[in-house]
Amino acid sequence: AGGFIAAILLVATTLKRLSRLYMLTTQRIIAQAGILSKQVTEIEMREIRSIHFQQSFLQRLLGIGNVEVSSAVKVLFEGISNPEEIKEMIRETRLGARSAQHG
Repeated sequence: AGGFIAAILLVATTLKRLSRLYMLTTQRIIAQAGILSKQVTEIEMREIRSIHFQQSFLQRLLGIGNVEVSSAVKVLFEGISNPEEIKEMIRETRLGARSAQHG
């Protein structure tokens, strides 16, 4: 019974990861979720208020983590590889977008 439950959890986790797509451009962040239905959230780089990084002990061992980006809406990059690098990339892109807006 334990092996069956583990297999179900593995399939569910894999489907969840495959059903998410994150895109980072110089202008915006686009998060798309869903297999049968679809949800798309966009945040303009210049409108980002905060970037939060979180990584549990198990996630650290697996080399994954979560990055939450907030503006009027929130986008959660959940269970992504290299979360600290992604957070830093978003921060630098945000700074560039704000500089271009004022420049």
